[in-house]
Amino acid sequence: NGVLYQSGPRINKLFVSFLFPGGDVGNAVFFMVSGYFLFSRTQMSFRPFQKILIQTHFHTFLLFCVSCIGIKTGTIVIEQGGYTLYKWLIDYLIIPVTSGQWWFISAYVILLLCGAFINAGLERIKYPVVSLCVGLLLLFATKIDGSQFYGIYRALYFYCIGAMIRKEQIRLPNGPICLIGAISAWFICGVRWWIGQNRLISPWQNIALELLYTILATGCAMLLVGAFSSFHFTNTTISKLAGSTLAVYILHDNFISRQILWRGIFHID
Repeated sequence: NGVLYQSGPRINKLFVSFLFPGGDVGNAVFFMVSGYFLFSRTQMSFRPFQKILIQTHFHTFLLFCVSCIGIKTGTIVIEQGGYTLYKWLIDYLIIPVTSGQWWFISAYVILLLCGAFINAGLERIKYPVVSLCVGLLLLFATKIDGSQFYGIYRALYFYCIGAMIRKEQIRLPNGPICLIGAISAWFICGVRWWIGQNRLISPWQNIALELLYTILATGCAMLLVGAFSSFHFTNTTISKLAGSTLAVYILHDNFISRQILWRGIFHID
């Protein structure tokens, strides 16, 4: 939140600035790994979709039960999340996947359902580097424009990077050097966010730095994938890690959990 950022102490601003790239880099890593392992899929399968649907409904049902207690005690105020009672019931109990409350899940489901078609299209690409560079510029454009489809396009782009790494058998650098490169890119991304939030540059300079941030965050994600590529993970291991990550994401990234944290625990409105 920009208002809270501007009103916070300097040490907190620094801390938040260098944490901020973690979300973008983490999302990129997840979808790159998904693209790498799912590129071999040639037929559409509903089984992964059913699995994520069940998992999502299970965790949103838990959130619903917790929120009922929170509403009763006054910890949670539905209206503060821009909700009416019926919208809250529909989003959390009936259509959590397509409600838009969790963009990550909506984007991932689209990739699961359309992955075979995406893979078939990637097989026909003759100039992968040029295609990915053009895709990066389009990613930047949708981000600057504030497009409502930015989340879906971001997931698709990083999925394609992972798939192209698998298709072209690109050997990413690994080991300590790769990890040092990723940390360096992360640091620069944090500096960029600090500069932007403190309005130290003009709007046009900010756009230029945003492009640099997009490139570095993407590169940082690729370097992290390379850093851990020496570990031989199986599809089963990846599925377990993804399931745990998804559970954490659903349970903490929603207005109910935020109200419990800030209103119920820290008592900050």
